[in-house]
Amino acid sequence: MPSGGSGKIDELEQAAVTSLVGEFSENWQRLVQTKAEHDERRADVLHMLRVIADRGEPPGSYEVSDSVLARIGGYVLFEPARGALSSLLNSGGLLLIRDDSLKMALSAFPDALADLTASEEVVLGINENSIVPILHEFIPYVSIDHRAGEPGFDHESPFIADYRGLLGSLAFENWLDLHVLRLNRLLADFDNTIEEADFILDRLAKAQEP
Repeated sequence: MPSGGSGKIDELEQAAVTSLVGEFSENWQRLVQTKAEHDERRADVLHMLRVIADRGEPPGSYEVSDSVLARIGGYVLFEPARGALSSLLNSGGLLLIRDDSLKMALSAFPDALADLTASEEVVLGINENSIVPILHEFIPYVSIDHRAGEPGFDHESPFIADYRGLLGSLAFENWLDLHVLRLNRLLADFDNTIEEADFILDRLAKAQEP
């Protein structure tokens, strides 16, 4: 604990709290935004599963929109803002915080982020290693990028999208099913982490009160 009287300690605590408020406010916004994007992805996968179940009724329903295929073929990851909390944990500066419940929550937050990252990596692995290879077997993404106006894609692919083949793939349906199950768990992890960030921000706000 720093020496120099309670006035100095109060000053250092407030400086630490202020830096944490900025970092956790940013992380809260990133958590909510990334969760929303994962939720949208889950909706796209569920839509694809419904298209597979209803394929061919009515005729022509095999086709899938470019936007859905692009989102399923892409990915998003939560990238936390780091600095203030890591600095306090590494320097022992967390001792400046007098609110014991806040200290405990701050100490536990890196583990919550690590669990969230692990859940995201599971979902990412299913996507990259299993779903995307099947998509690439049936869908010419060059044409999707061209239609989206992406720079450098000034032509359509000579290959034709095989929606019938894609939606008739049992492996594709099974991987989408597993993807939804893992996304459900991931979204629950996001809810828990957002709740922890909410608690920390609330306690930080109380620590700033005179």
